Amino acid sequence: MKRIIRKILTEEVDNRISREDYLNKILEYLVDDTIIDFDENQIRFPFYSFPSHPLLFLPFSVFSEYCKDNYGLTDEEIDYVWEEYRIIINEKSDRLT
Repeated sequence: MKRIIRKILTEEVDNRISREDYLNKILEYLVDDTIIDFDENQIRFPFYSFPSHPLLFLPFSVFSEYCKDNYGLTDEEIDYVWEEYRIIINEKSDRLT
C-alpha cells in the first residue's frame, strides 16, 4: 500500500513539474515572438495582429483566447503565464516612451 501511495505522489509531482516546464516553454515562445521595435517605438505581440504603442494596454481577453486556442491552457495557467510575460516584456521595453 505504501508503494502505491508513493508512486501516486511521485507521478503527481512529476506531472506538476512537467506542466510547469510546459508553461515556462510557452512563456519563452511568447517572449521570443514579441518584437520590441525601439526605432518605431512599438511592440508587436504574437497574440495581437497590429503593432501597439508600449503605453497602450492590451486586453487580457486577447491574450487569454490566444493561449486557449494555441496551447490549450486553463484559466489558472493563463493567469500565471500572463503575469510572468508582463513582467518580462515590461523590463525589456523600459526604454520605450
